Amino acid sequence: MWDADGTGYFADGHYDTDLAAAFGKARRAQADEFAPTAKLKCILGQYLKQEYYGRYHGKASNLRPELRAAYDDELAEFDVLAMPTTPMTAFELEEDIGRKEAVNRAQGKKGRTRNTMPFDMTGHPAISVPCGRNETGLPVGLMLVGSHFDEETVLAAADAFERETDWVERRY
Repeated sequence: MWDADGTGYFADGHYDTDLAAAFGKARRAQADEFAPTAKLKCILGQYLKQEYYGRYHGKASNLRPELRAAYDDELAEFDVLAMPTTPMTAFELEEDIGRKEAVNRAQGKKGRTRNTMPFDMTGHPAISVPCGRNETGLPVGLMLVGSHFDEETVLAAADAFERETDWVERRY
């Protein structure tokens, strides 16, 4: 995605050329402003590409149909799937933490994007809505996932959840 200026390669669907132009310009002109975690993923991706060519990208892409089918099987029975947005709670905001600490926090032992990343691969629509706070008062997210091309149901479920709870009033 990074090398292709936000559009990726070989994806089904529409390629947003305006997004690609804007991302490409920002990536080149403001690279220092990207988060340390984004930089780390880019460096790691470049390393894997140079050392192992497309092997690991290919292996992951080959697993996509099986992963997509597993979620499709569950969504044949349910309108949406509900799960935590991340496998861990939020951290307290600290202004000036170092790069190493920022990366460690973002990656965590379980990986912060562990719950959301599968849907980047499968193309299922997903949304995160605030659903409360943990014991220290930090926000917790609820992710709703739907069938392919059924964004309407996912958005309606998120809207209904927010209307039926008072979490929206307590947003951060």
